[in-house]
Amino acid sequence: MRISDRYVIRETLSPFFFGVAAFTGIYLASDLVFSISGLIARGAASALDVAKLFLYKLPEVVRLTFPMSILFASLLSMSKLSSTGELVAFRACGLSVARLAFPALIFSFAVFLCSLFIGEALVPISSRAQFLLTNRILNRTEAWLKGDDLVQQRHSADGLELVHIGSLRDELIRDIVVVEIRNDGEIWITRADEAIWDSGGWYYRRGSTIVISPEGLSRVVQDGENAAVPSTTLKFEGIYRKLPIQDSPKSLAAVGQDSRPESMTYYELKARIDSLRERGVSPSRIRKDEVDLYTKIALPFSSIVFALIGLPLGIHRARTGSSIGFGLSILIILVYYVIMTLGRAMGESGDLPPVIAAWLANLVIGGVGVYLLASADR
Repeated sequence: MRISDRYVIRETLSPFFFGVAAFTGIYLASDLVFSISGLIARGAASALDVAKLFLYKLPEVVRLTFPMSILFASLLSMSKLSSTGELVAFRACGLSVARLAFPALIFSFAVFLCSLFIGEALVPISSRAQFLLTNRILNRTEAWLKGDDLVQQRHSADGLELVHIGSLRDELIRDIVVVEIRNDGEIWITRADEAIWDSGGWYYRRGSTIVISPEGLSRVVQDGENAAVPSTTLKFEGIYRKLPIQDSPKSLAAVGQDSRPESMTYYELKARIDSLRERGVSPSRIRKDEVDLYTKIALPFSSIVFALIGLPLGIHRARTGSSIGFGLSILIILVYYVIMTLGRAMGESGDLPPVIAAWLANLVIGGVGVYLLASADR
């Protein structure tokens, strides 16, 4: 590694870590503090709960501040080299601006990889833990919290089948209600405590089936009042018969689990999308998940994009101080997120393919950065 490379990296590190601390502090102060203050005001959150919430939120916040900090560091490092005349000296030695920017771009690539690791290994775990803790504090039920309720509609040779699943745990599902509207006019309503996965299928155990004849409910006189009772009720114990669900436990888990993208890894979200496609869900209903999937790569990659635009802008603004550099960083970040929001909206509405929608801000800002960097030596 050249001396110039080490020098540029050293000049980049200090403002980068300052940016991480500053942007993280701003985010925590503006967003998380208000959320936590609401819990404290209700008297539901202890000091330990507050500390845990801060800790659980930190990986996601740090991942979001990495690209911003790269932009801030790129602006300040090149601005300093330009204002002190060191940039002129380097160029007099035959080093182009692009060559001087190369170690900073390598550093931004390392930050991109680090962001990917945090987003895949830490953020889903911490986000889920934060969600669980928040809902425990608010005394929300586990059924609501896990969002496990799953309803399937399926046409079979015998008629129409509607399946409701209360919860899924590995190879066991609980609180099942199956309504079968058969071609012969009978309606079978089965309620089961649980079903198990065995030999490639789900099987009921412990529950009952109500069979309603095509003529409807029988009318009987009871205690002087008319009361409607089912035609037939069958009770069963043990493994009874196959549940009309084709999905494996893994496929069901991909659909039934907490669907927030920040609580899922790239491959978990992809499995969810694939499962929804297999179930015949319309493309319009899974576009948001697809945009979220590609954003999991596009957002960390913005570290490289911000380096591309921050380095040449830092050169052109030779007298940029830390306060001006910070303000310029905020402005560029605002433009980036406006474009990203527009791209997401167009992707979810179907006006753009999801992959283009997720990468739109990177393509626009990165294109401007490449142009500015290429013209910096002119």
